Amino acid sequence: MSNEIRRLQGPEDLESWELFPADLQEMVDWADVYKDHEKKDLSRNHLLIYKHVEESESSTIYPVAVRIHGILEQFRIERFGNWSGRPEDARQAVQYITVASGGHEQPWDATITSLNLACQYVSRRLGVPMQEMHKDKDIYLQRRVFNKRDAPNNSKVPVLTPDDDPEGKFQSLQELWDVMQPLRVAELCANGKKVPINSVLLTAGDFVEVGAELDFVLNRNKDAKTTLKCFLACTYIVRLMPAVHVQNAQLNRRGSSSGWNICNYLGLLHFFHNFTMVKTKHDASPTESHPNKKTKINNTENSQVVADANKDVTELNHVVGDNSAETGHPDQRHNIEETGEINKGDDSLPTTAGASAAAPKRGTGASQPTLAVKTVIPHPTKQLMNDVEVEEYDEALKARLKILSEYTNAKANIYALGKLLPTATWGPYKPINDRSKILCDPATGEPLTIWVIGRIAKMWFMKQGKPENQASITVLPLSQTLAKQSGLLLAKFSNPMLTLNQQTIDIIRAMKWQNTKGAEGTSDAILFDAVYDARQEGSLKTYSERPIWNLADLKAGDLILLEMKMTRYSKKGEDNKWHSRAQFEMIAISLLHMAEMPEVDDQGMHHIDGLAI
Repeated sequence: MSNEIRRLQGPEDLESWELFPADLQEMVDWADVYKDHEKKDLSRNHLLIYKHVEESESSTIYPVAVRIHGILEQFRIERFGNWSGRPEDARQAVQYITVASGGHEQPWDATITSLNLACQYVSRRLGVPMQEMHKDKDIYLQRRVFNKRDAPNNSKVPVLTPDDDPEGKFQSLQELWDVMQPLRVAELCANGKKVPINSVLLTAGDFVEVGAELDFVLNRNKDAKTTLKCFLACTYIVRLMPAVHVQNAQLNRRGSSSGWNICNYLGLLHFFHNFTMVKTKHDASPTESHPNKKTKINNTENSQVVADANKDVTELNHVVGDNSAETGHPDQRHNIEETGEINKGDDSLPTTAGASAAAPKRGTGASQPTLAVKTVIPHPTKQLMNDVEVEEYDEALKARLKILSEYTNAKANIYALGKLLPTATWGPYKPINDRSKILCDPATGEPLTIWVIGRIAKMWFMKQGKPENQASITVLPLSQTLAKQSGLLLAKFSNPMLTLNQQTIDIIRAMKWQNTKGAEGTSDAILFDAVYDARQEGSLKTYSERPIWNLADLKAGDLILLEMKMTRYSKKGEDNKWHSRAQFEMIAISLLHMAEMPEVDDQGMHHIDGLAI
């Protein structure tokens, strides 16, 4: 890690083409404007290229690309980005990222100034006025998901594998569209090595490095005047520090001594203004008038980069909202022209010499590498309800149970246990309203409410007539396969990961603290009262509209809808080290069907057949 910090802090190891100019005079000697005659879109056929790159061939040009550092905010970088799934929306589909200053205004202003300097140079060369990026804005980066094919693909064989496209969405597009390669995502480990990671592991608040190619666009404004705007097209993203460590670093700054993480953090942020470059190689064959495009990251010390475009692009009707289209916020609708195709051989994830794909090293304590539901359960069970478990109920109730077992409501963040959001992971760390110990939607940072239907096996709410500090309820779900899947989820989201024989897998248990801890100590326990009567169809409304049910009237065998969230807590293990354990925490209980009361012998005796005295 120290090598990487030195790399970012000082120019002694960088070539001249890697150092961004400080003013227009330096820019004249450093870069040139190249017209790409092969681009059909005449509004964006100008490239900013390096003038002098050592050991470059005369037939090769290198478009300028940049590395930007900041705090990850909103993003949507799954394989199909914000694509709605409708063929008519393929042209507008993009992956996008928003990066913010994290409160470090001086280096952030220097970054925006450098981007505006590049745009100003192209503006003067073309004789067209420019639109500046505002220093008080976040930086918005994106890349197109699909490219229109020159000729139709008549093959009916799916282009993508089931792993790449589990729902087969792209097959309806593959005749007329190509899909871009996945955005490359990596993490910088504590030993300075960079390893590929799944994009679902990123969270808002991470300190990241993103790579961008500059995309200059000529646009007519509402006054019919032509202006020049610089957009940023993302190429890769590297997490330099997880959000929880960033927050710890910021907290350490307020203390009397600075920890290891804050030193790294400040060292990296200090280098915002140096704005080093990554060259993009365009190889041309001797017979071609213009080179074919491909991307090459030349320096193996550097992480991959993500392209960015400023989100304040009024002339293209950008509206930057929530990361999830399902929350009701508009998705991004900016089309960008890709300046290069990914070459797998030249553009693999860069690592230091001798780097391996080992798991990232973490600090001590209960922290752990982030997981996602789909990495633990790539193929969720389809058996959400066993017939034998519901044979005693009437057809109307069976139909209702089937609906509840498959229920999802993305806007309300509600998911049935068998239909959990695949990308769900631990939420971001925040000093207020912290979500880092709750399973959340990574696109919004909001906690998930999980629904499970089952019969009550055990309850523990009272002790000696008084509310117990920690209450718990155990249910037998309607599918044993689902119960095992639930046990696997808790086992793998614990750190160290548990084996299934360490985790109960035939039942589901949820707990709830009935007391609270404050500055004045622990409060008295208050009996859990979020218990409702939902036997009537249509009664599962908001909590305030549901009929109340007495907790004391619940009994073993009752069929309930248990609403819960998945959380984690820390405990000391037998090795005297802190371990993290995943668990379910109850939110509400809704009665769906009352079990019959067991028959009791009036005299408290049991009848024994064949006994005669």
